[in-house]
Amino acid sequence: MVIFAPFILLSALGLFCWLIFVVAVYALPFYVGLNAFFGGLHTGAGYLGAIVIGIVAGAATQAAGQMAFAMVPIVWFRMALGLLYTVPAVIAGYCAMLDVSRLCVPSSFWRHIFAVIGAVLVGATAWVRIGAELPPATPAHGEDGTLSGRALIDPTGQA
Repeated sequence: MVIFAPFILLSALGLFCWLIFVVAVYALPFYVGLNAFFGGLHTGAGYLGAIVIGIVAGAATQAAGQMAFAMVPIVWFRMALGLLYTVPAVIAGYCAMLDVSRLCVPSSFWRHIFAVIGAVLVGATAWVRIGAELPPATPAHGEDGTLSGRALIDPTGQA
């Protein structure tokens, strides 16, 4: 049994780091869902109702951002929307990495260096995920001026 303890500990630490990373990448929907959960809890919805409200609010925030990012062809608006989702992820990644690095890095300077590296990685991942989950918007009309029914489903126009 003693042989398995380090493997279980490393697996639990890996799972914890993965969970922190996922929550940091989806920081804005998580924050909206958490606030909706507490709002539902304080208004008397009960624990089950507050959990449902929080999950629905977080999922709706993520879905609305993805749909807006995919359907709006204006580049500056898509960049602003991407930043709206990425900046909270960068802040959450910095804070999470700073707290995790306090466990094993004695120097304050190096803790902040690792926190900046973690913030950049989490921010880059959030930026890629908001843009890569749905295809980019394409014009609604084909090259001959006819309305294409596959404009937002298949950006290449092929079947």
